[in-house]
Amino acid sequence: MTAQEMLRTLGNCSCAQPYKFKESNYKTPPINWFSRMKTKRSLFLKSLLFLFLLALVSGLFVILPCYIASSVLGKTLLISMFPMLLVTLSWMAPAWIFFDKRKLVLTMTVGMMPLRIMFVLGFVYLIITHFPMIHIATLGVGMMGHWILFFIAETYLMIQYGKLPRTAEEQPD
Repeated sequence: MTAQEMLRTLGNCSCAQPYKFKESNYKTPPINWFSRMKTKRSLFLKSLLFLFLLALVSGLFVILPCYIASSVLGKTLLISMFPMLLVTLSWMAPAWIFFDKRKLVLTMTVGMMPLRIMFVLGFVYLIITHFPMIHIATLGVGMMGHWILFFIAETYLMIQYGKLPRTAEEQPD
């Protein structure tokens, strides 16, 4: 069967019952923006507390033993924590603020990645040029380890915000 014949056959088909559009009387309930804002704030504060607990665990169980073993290694791992903490916070804060503003949420979270990468590269350049005792491999491994550790808090926030009911309208200013 050729395409022409198939189109001709399908063009002559009719349904058993014609489609009747029924208007729904369902109205979406009004959104209580104040309670939604309180819910978002509590989720953000929980994930922020979780992030700082992860930083404390990293400090006590990774950085402190490495510092006891070698002071240069401990200092390098401690220095590698702060840019990753700032990168994580620079994602979590806009996700909290702009979650219900659809035009800005992707711009402020994913769209700002080049600036975050430039910040981290500038930080690495600054540390390497001013502190020659710090090894770049240790700094890179420490930064990647902290990024993976802090990504747990980011993922927690994404999962919790994903459970919030989606709205058809944007949050008013």
